[in-house]
Amino acid sequence: MTDTDADGIAIRGTDGRDSSERGQCDAISLVTDSAAPIRYVATESVVEIATSDLQDDIERVTGQRPARERGLEDCGERAIIVGTYGVDAVFDRAVEQVLETHRSEDDGLEGPESYLIAAESTADDTGTSLFGTDETLLIAGSDPRGTAYGVYEFARKIGVSPWYWWADVPTADYDELYVSHGLEWAGPPSVRYRGVFINDEDFGIREWAQHTHEPEVPDGIGPKTYERLFELLLRLKANTIWPAMHEGTKAFYQCEGTAEAADRYHIVVGTSHCEPMHRNNVGEWDADVHGEWNYETNAETIRQYWTDRVEDVAGSENMFTIGMRGIHDSGMPGGDTLEERADLLQQVIDEQREILDEHHTSPVESIPQIFCPYKETLEIYREGVDVPDDVCLVWPDDNFGFMRRLPREDERERAGGHGVYYHLSYWGRPHDHQWLCSIPPALIRQELVRAYRHGADTFWMANVGDLKPAEKETEYFLELAWDLESTAARSETEWLTQWAAREFRPERADEIADILTEYYRLALARKPEHLGWNSVYPNTEKNEPEFSAIAHGDEAERRLEAYEQIDERAAEIASSLPDNVRTAFFHLVEYPIRAS
Repeated sequence: MTDTDADGIAIRGTDGRDSSERGQCDAISLVTDSAAPIRYVATESVVEIATSDLQDDIERVTGQRPARERGLEDCGERAIIVGTYGVDAVFDRAVEQVLETHRSEDDGLEGPESYLIAAESTADDTGTSLFGTDETLLIAGSDPRGTAYGVYEFARKIGVSPWYWWADVPTADYDELYVSHGLEWAGPPSVRYRGVFINDEDFGIREWAQHTHEPEVPDGIGPKTYERLFELLLRLKANTIWPAMHEGTKAFYQCEGTAEAADRYHIVVGTSHCEPMHRNNVGEWDADVHGEWNYETNAETIRQYWTDRVEDVAGSENMFTIGMRGIHDSGMPGGDTLEERADLLQQVIDEQREILDEHHTSPVESIPQIFCPYKETLEIYREGVDVPDDVCLVWPDDNFGFMRRLPREDERERAGGHGVYYHLSYWGRPHDHQWLCSIPPALIRQELVRAYRHGADTFWMANVGDLKPAEKETEYFLELAWDLESTAARSETEWLTQWAAREFRPERADEIADILTEYYRLALARKPEHLGWNSVYPNTEKNEPEFSAIAHGDEAERRLEAYEQIDERAAEIASSLPDNVRTAFFHLVEYPIRAS
């Protein structure tokens, strides 16, 4: 992956704060007494959405709203030009001119989902003029998602956090906005498909959506909520969603407008390990109508059930889950022995492939598919199930952040590649961890870098629960998936320091990183959710030890004191922050520490 060029751009606002660590040089003026207009060339909705959001972002930061128009005619003296390479000949020539001007030995738009950002002026040493303008900010993508990533990355540079809406992080406040001359690019991503699974949504995001944000959808999570989520995914350079699927949540494809929203935002839709062929069995399989969920006894009905959905979604960008489990997170019915279950699962996979092949114009080998050997399915897979070579094998962690299995050397060359299903939140045995997120970034890095080095670079999915308790960890997971090498090169503390400086200003970023590091250390010894039970396995001899009040120098009291210390430090930092920052600080730092 190619990251920022040495001559990359930097942002400067008139209040004196520089949002980049780079030194300043001659710059183009984007916002002075007015804002430079946005002109774009695009045939895809995601670029329309991203440029519209850029209008909002510039207005949030400067109070000036730029005009926005499709096309490159009469761009004026200065402009923000956005487009996808290959759509417009004039735009393409400008991109090539920028790369030649900066003597780039590397094509900044090579590979999927790549982008470049360039600031050019006729006043710089090269005298470059693009589109007849004196000053141009050029954002170009190798494909529509790459273009959107470039737009949202620029928004981040001018001071708009990806979490501005979800965590109330305030934006920067500039009167004027300047961008230094230069070029930078990023992409392609380290991992091809990168996304989140909204799961165990019963207690948080669904209740909030249907009672507060989107009451017009009284029985689930609707398109307004998903649009906000899809925007966040693009701001975090993700591209894939496993939608919410619990009982009581209206199935994604039964909720009007949700699938269309995913298409507009160019989000790849998949389904979880227990929802093969894009079917939410919890909400869509009616035993009174369809009979029992058992492929051994009811294969014809189940095949038609899958076929109906594949026919409906074949024209969208999908990642199909193949295989079979129970209606929800349980074992596959049918087969009395392990060998019989393996034979039945093989039949399921073979016939699912026939359905996919029949209802797509491209061959089945080119249709994105995954197989996730989660829980009991791993044992069945080991019995000898033949998963076709073009299917991505997605390896799960142990539900607590430690990988259970990685691809063997003889498995790594499969055409479909390998992936990871990783839990930042979990509901199930032996204990849940949904209330707070306490998976340390250092553990995420340790386990996922190891998985990547073993060939798991096709698909990464994070179970983020309700999303809200896991903002930091979700961002770290997706940043690692986007650019593994540069992200992994930083320590947990370094990453948290940079993150805190962006979200809360840099003055106390080091201290914020320190208290979060201690929060993760304490939770790694015992998660707050797990302190309510002395035994992981009730009524057995497999007990989790209590923290002793008498042994080891009163370890229970020492633990309480450690939490009290970071709670007091967090409260003191909060009191020192500007009023408009405190709500976000409570969301992202103070609440998890106080609750612990």
